[in-house]
Amino acid sequence: MLKTLKKLCEKKRRVLLYTNQENTSKFDYGQILAVNDKEFAIYSVTPDGKADGIMVKKLTDVIRVGIGGQYEEKIEKLCAMNHIAPFDEKLNADDIVVSALQLAKRNGEIVSLVLLDSDYFDVVGFIDDISDGLCTVREVDEYGFEDGITHIPLENITELSCGSEDENRVLTLWKINYDKT
Repeated sequence: MLKTLKKLCEKKRRVLLYTNQENTSKFDYGQILAVNDKEFAIYSVTPDGKADGIMVKKLTDVIRVGIGGQYEEKIEKLCAMNHIAPFDEKLNADDIVVSALQLAKRNGEIVSLVLLDSDYFDVVGFIDDISDGLCTVREVDEYGFEDGITHIPLENITELSCGSEDENRVLTLWKINYDKT
């Protein structure tokens, strides 16, 4: 699977990526941004053809990759209508998690982090610092209010999402709460 994903990443080709072992018909659609022998990043697109941020997951989660078909044709029409261009920023394939965290920090985006394969976004907030093997997050709750600081060993981050509809909703509420428009 690693070779296939690397080729698709080089081509900047959008794909259907199946990673849910409990629901094998569920998939994410988007552009593979980076891949290594442990993890991958995908720039996701919603079923309405809108950008849905970056997701980083473990490579072992991938159960199949789909290319072409009527679904892809439908979504590509919607992407064109919504002017969704290929993602052009580079993520470092050697350390995808850190690279995605740095991108989120630079862009002032909210991130959601899964720790130790919990299947739950354990930490949501702004990245304050990434150093000495730790990620420091200024947590934000679902209502957009700041909720303390968390320090996480980088190796404990097993999945992340940034710039999705969920994170953007929290970011909008945070801006309203703190008048940061």
